[in-house]
Amino acid sequence: MLRIQVLGGFRVGAAVRPPARAAGGQRRAPAILKLAAADGGHRLHREQVQDTLWPELDPDAAANNLRGALLVARRTLESAGAPPGVFLTRDGDTLVLGPLEQIHVDVAAFQAAASRAWQGGDIAAVQRALAHYAGDLLPDDPYEEWAESRRHGLRATYLTLLERLAGMQERAGDGSAALATREQALAADPLDEAQHTALMRLLAH
Repeated sequence: MLRIQVLGGFRVGAAVRPPARAAGGQRRAPAILKLAAADGGHRLHREQVQDTLWPELDPDAAANNLRGALLVARRTLESAGAPPGVFLTRDGDTLVLGPLEQIHVDVAAFQAAASRAWQGGDIAAVQRALAHYAGDLLPDDPYEEWAESRRHGLRATYLTLLERLAGMQERAGDGSAALATREQALAADPLDEAQHTALMRLLAH
């Protein structure tokens, strides 16, 4: 089992040993793993990767860079304990991070748990979903345009789940828990005026 973390930071490791920070190497090599992990299907067309990572290069130069970056990315996986040639492969012109049943990506786990949390009125389900969110998507890559919209979307899901949890706790009569949840939301988004208002209302109550 290969575990990849992209929320709160980038880490990669096999289940047989503790996850370690990704190895260095070519600057864009870790980006290939990040792209594949952040993509829901964990499949990326070769041209999509080249256009995202090397938009300024002609196709031949970008393809050459991709080959070199793939070698380094595969070594990164092997240094994390993954067996060679298993988790980052080619299917024609498509790069595949898989097999799906042998990888665990935290962002996919968060989204699946969030979907379950929206389907019912179970406080525990919302709390489990929130527990999967270790932080913003790839915070060490703030200027990567491809990650920006995805980061904002995931953060919005997290904040909305916090709002849902606080409302559920208030309706259940657990004001202290709701207060802690709203403080958590404000720690993530200090400029949220509606959250400040709700917090003051709770404190007054």
